[in-house]
Amino acid sequence: MNCFFKPRLWLIVLFLTIFSCKKDSSTSTHLHTDNAGVEIRNWLALQKDSTHVGELTSHIKWAEALTLAGDSNLYYYAVPVTGSDENYSPKKICRFLIVEAQSDKSQGYLLEVLASAKEFDQHKEELIKGFANINMSFSYEGDLSKFTISGDFIESTSYVSGKLKSYSKIYKKTSSAPKAILSSGKQVNDVCTDWWLNVNYTDGTATSTYLGSTCTCGGVIASRDKIGILSVKTLCGGGGGPGSPGDGGDSPGCIHQGSSIKNNKLILAAGDPCTVEPPKVKFNLCNGLSVQQIADFQSTYNYLTTGNCLQQALTVKIEGKEINVCIGAMSDPSAIAQSTPGNLVWNQNLVFYAGTLQEELFHQVQFDYYGTNASHANVEFEAALLRDMTDHAYDALHLASSEDQDRYRAFLDRITANNTGYPKTMSDIMPTPQDEASYFSLVNAYNNQYGTGSSHHGVVDNSLKPTALLEVTNLSKCP
Repeated sequence: MNCFFKPRLWLIVLFLTIFSCKKDSSTSTHLHTDNAGVEIRNWLALQKDSTHVGELTSHIKWAEALTLAGDSNLYYYAVPVTGSDENYSPKKICRFLIVEAQSDKSQGYLLEVLASAKEFDQHKEELIKGFANINMSFSYEGDLSKFTISGDFIESTSYVSGKLKSYSKIYKKTSSAPKAILSSGKQVNDVCTDWWLNVNYTDGTATSTYLGSTCTCGGVIASRDKIGILSVKTLCGGGGGPGSPGDGGDSPGCIHQGSSIKNNKLILAAGDPCTVEPPKVKFNLCNGLSVQQIADFQSTYNYLTTGNCLQQALTVKIEGKEINVCIGAMSDPSAIAQSTPGNLVWNQNLVFYAGTLQEELFHQVQFDYYGTNASHANVEFEAALLRDMTDHAYDALHLASSEDQDRYRAFLDRITANNTGYPKTMSDIMPTPQDEASYFSLVNAYNNQYGTGSSHHGVVDNSLKPTALLEVTNLSKCP
């Protein structure tokens, strides 16, 4: 059997095919025969995508078509599809057109099998039927990937030592903005769809990688992707320009949280994808970040922009800033991340997650109000307090005595009215001299949890009040 050789680069092809609007008709209904060639030709004849069917047919090796029996009256009709002969030994990829037939229904797809020549020679039938098997009968090392006949990725499985390691599939998240009224009087929904590659591992872990997005703005398609800045086909509504007469040219654009990467720099901008506004927050990503780390940071920051009202307020507060984001070793090895004005360094052994990213971005706000020489104890306690207010938690003093934890719980319940509101003035936090003294005693309790040398430890400043926290709460739409 002639297979074509190539490296494991199907994800690159994925970016080029994922946004295709035309879909294959992958299922059909008809009676089946025992002849694999007849079955496959019958299925192809029912497909509407004549261009891809014609191209595919010219590469099919009909003489090698075979019929394989599965479980519950399921049959696999398979035929090899030829391709490039590039050699990337010892692994190679063989491609098959598969039609699965059961009862009076059938569905077809292209199956790419990554395996060694020996595995193909000895276990070809099991590989063809083996998609999503928990265990193979041999020590298989490779991938099984399904595509439509037009080349769109469907799903894949990966195996190590004959055992299923991971399952990958694309999923989408669609959000709709309020209806926009065009100048013609027509109402349309502004919709954006974000596409992600979700990988679930058999050990219970999972990863999710942002691939790109498409938007419909005033009835017109706009798109953005991971490798280029936000791109739009036309202005919303197709007018001659913002404010121009026409079908929607003078109507409000659709609002969406835009995300793109250009020249290894992550650009995050909230606004109208139909007019491409300058970024409101600019993150410069260090060269050492991997593609996965870039995606993790991007999705974590996007989570903050659409999360709790305090998280959203924080992302508004840092608008206009330019922040370098790097991965590296910590001066305090136990620290998750460390910040200086305009810089954020994340522990090289950890992934990004929202709670700590929120604290580090809040430090950028604190630098504006307190400078760089403020007490670590004060600023870290204030950041932990904001996080507890966001999460409705009581974790800031989790290492302190039970008495101090009870005092902190009572304090947080008071300033948030039992998690129903947030302080907007200093008198909401410390209305009396006794309350002010109580606040700083909690800062001391927080400080005492950590030893000298910890980034959370310092000399408590009894005059440094939580001004930066109030700047965030006053921007929020929270009560």
